[in-house]
Amino acid sequence: MATRPLARMGIEATLLSKLKARNLNTAQDVLTSTQLDLIEILEDVTETEIEALVLAVSKHVAPTPARAYELQHQTTPKGRHLPTCIQELDTALRGGIPSGSLTELVGPAGVGKTQFCLQLSVSAAKPRHAGGLGRHVHYFDTEKKFTSNRVAEIAEHQIGQVPGSKNLVEETLANISVMRPGTAGELLQSIKSLESSIIELQVGLVLLDSVAALVRTGYGHEQLVERQEMLGLQAASLKYLAQIFDIPVVVTNQVMARFQTQSTPGPEASIQAFSRSTTPLHGHPDQGSRLATAADSSVMAALGTKWAHCVNTRLVLERVGQGRCIKIAKSPSCPNAATAFRITHRGVETDHLASGVADLEGDVLAMGIANDAAYDM
Repeated sequence: MATRPLARMGIEATLLSKLKARNLNTAQDVLTSTQLDLIEILEDVTETEIEALVLAVSKHVAPTPARAYELQHQTTPKGRHLPTCIQELDTALRGGIPSGSLTELVGPAGVGKTQFCLQLSVSAAKPRHAGGLGRHVHYFDTEKKFTSNRVAEIAEHQIGQVPGSKNLVEETLANISVMRPGTAGELLQSIKSLESSIIELQVGLVLLDSVAALVRTGYGHEQLVERQEMLGLQAASLKYLAQIFDIPVVVTNQVMARFQTQSTPGPEASIQAFSRSTTPLHGHPDQGSRLATAADSSVMAALGTKWAHCVNTRLVLERVGQGRCIKIAKSPSCPNAATAFRITHRGVETDHLASGVADLEGDVLAMGIANDAAYDM
């Protein structure tokens, strides 16, 4: 909210022009200056006018308390969801990826996180009469994995052979803006500057693939505090956009290795307990045995506990036998559940050979992620 432009706060035009002339453009510019600073900067503005300005800006950006009853009636009509095209996952999520919050896709390399993002891009960007939302998409591609040809392929198969299908695919691609920031700082500034374009372009989805790439390469082990502070700022900015514009914001996250010794009780105990209590997916080998064998060198979500608390919904993607599985590991409104999926030329879809949502038990947030390889931090 601090980056909200003063031009959108109903400030009188003459005063607004004076503020712009002194390079005071956002709420942050005003509220981080002392009253004495503002008096010196705005020489031709009275002290009374400055006091009124600070009060007006403060009221505009300050959170307004609301009763739970009011929020319930506000969120019911607004509670839109973005379908994932995995029917059983959409059912478990009460319609798909929720709007107004931050959803994380976490899993090992090659499991399908980027494919999932491309699929969501198509679902949001497709014209309404072609089954999409007809909204613009902002896609932050920090890992350089976005492929326009793959997006076109998914769109072609989703739209099908209908009159004007080629134009519909082109319209879908035109609705997706791809940005490739080079540093975590550039990414943060890009996120903060999205507010005006979300309004102008009617953005319906913001994607970040991935949140871990730039901070893991830009910050060393000795800069952990700075890294976590940057992640907190990025998460706060993304959640603000999600909430204020009621749109889904989706980020992907990498995994890191977690090694345990046999003699030291630790998280592997909960992993094995989780694996024994989990209902295996139909058509796949016992998932429990797969996780138990990974107790010595399992992988878990990167970026630590602070980042995990920033996420509203966490979806874990992993390999199970010869297939793939996606789990709702964290959600404020949905049960912990898992279902199988596959990646085809049509995109990400339900694996009908291993269908069925399984309820999960145990500490899913502390579980390891099944994978064939360990990953460096």
